[in-house]
Amino acid sequence: MADGYARETGRLGVCCATSGPGATNLLTGIACAFDNSVPLLAITGQPSLPLFGKRAVQESSCTGVNTVGMLQRCTRYNTLVSHADQLENKLVSALIRASQPPHGPVHLSIPVDLLRSQVEQRLSPQHLKRLLIKPSLIDEDAIHTLFEAVQRSRKTVLIVGGGCGEAIDAIMHFAELTDSCFVTTPDAKGLINPHHYLYRGVFGFAGHQSAHQALSDGVDLTLAIGTSLDEWTSGAWSASILNHHLVHIDSNGEHLMRSPMARQHVRGRIRSVFERLLDVMHIEQAALGLPWKPSRVNTDVAEVTVRAPDKREDMSSPIKPQRLMTELSNRFPPTTRFIADAGNSTAWSIHYLELRNRRLGLVPGMTMPAANSPTRHTPSRRGERRVDHAGWLRVLMDFATMGWAIPTTRWCASRAMAVA
Repeated sequence: MADGYARETGRLGVCCATSGPGATNLLTGIACAFDNSVPLLAITGQPSLPLFGKRAVQESSCTGVNTVGMLQRCTRYNTLVSHADQLENKLVSALIRASQPPHGPVHLSIPVDLLRSQVEQRLSPQHLKRLLIKPSLIDEDAIHTLFEAVQRSRKTVLIVGGGCGEAIDAIMHFAELTDSCFVTTPDAKGLINPHHYLYRGVFGFAGHQSAHQALSDGVDLTLAIGTSLDEWTSGAWSASILNHHLVHIDSNGEHLMRSPMARQHVRGRIRSVFERLLDVMHIEQAALGLPWKPSRVNTDVAEVTVRAPDKREDMSSPIKPQRLMTELSNRFPPTTRFIADAGNSTAWSIHYLELRNRRLGLVPGMTMPAANSPTRHTPSRRGERRVDHAGWLRVLMDFATMGWAIPTTRWCASRAMAVA
């Protein structure tokens, strides 16, 4: 549930458990959050400090069943609070570590006698808020190198990854401005409008042939944005993208390490990177006195190629999953959140599930605002702007624990449904 809350709101998810078996029951969920880079704070208990080493009930310190040791390899910060004066400092350290890339779960183990003690607050809420601000540093040299590569490219394709949630409007503006078609990784399908005229489908696990074709046919430049390039999001490390045409853009240095063959790495907050790149493009436009024009105008509206399209219309009983996904796509309103649990439902959702057309994004022939226009970088420039980071379809990557969808729907309320 804390994992689902974090994905839905973009805020820190928090969960608590008792010592011993309560803490060990958190292990699988914390491991899933770790592999999916979900910010999460787990707080577990311990018997009183004087009872350590005496086989107290549910003792899980270093002298018992060591829960801190168990969680060491699936947390970004993991510690036992052994004195009341440590609590504030360790709590703040955990919050900072969870909120900065690479995001992930953090864990505090707190003995019950410390939970009952008085703790002096030294840090003001305003100071803590400043500490948790997301960094927005921009590498200007990297931005200008990327801009020059975009200028030279005759065909640019974007791979939109699951880490693009807060930046999706700026990325779509860039795609429309440069007339670049785009594909998504499986965990990013829910971030975009699947009826967009530049969309070519999902690349990777349970993806579409049209996405593979878009990345293979005469591509000069591939921008992989906010993706880990793991097995499911890279088409099992497909050579069609992992080559010298690739530019990898991400805030997570661990993700960038998976693309050593890329011609360029751009590390930074993705929204800041694309807003700055758009600024450079508009400055260039104003200097030349001409609108930005891509070298190739893309006026075609390509159809996403799905497997077994006939099964979507199959009226036989029992109902086929392909038709089920089609019916769900047609019957539910555009505000629906779809949560696909681990299993075959993940593949069916990635490949067949769509959202009713929200008519998001620009269409061919629309003009862009001027460089000094007050509407730039605002919701009115892009139509509807998302406030959530996960989108209309939620799927798990990597660890992919079964049963995740059920508690996740608790935080999606009436907007969500579970595909079990």
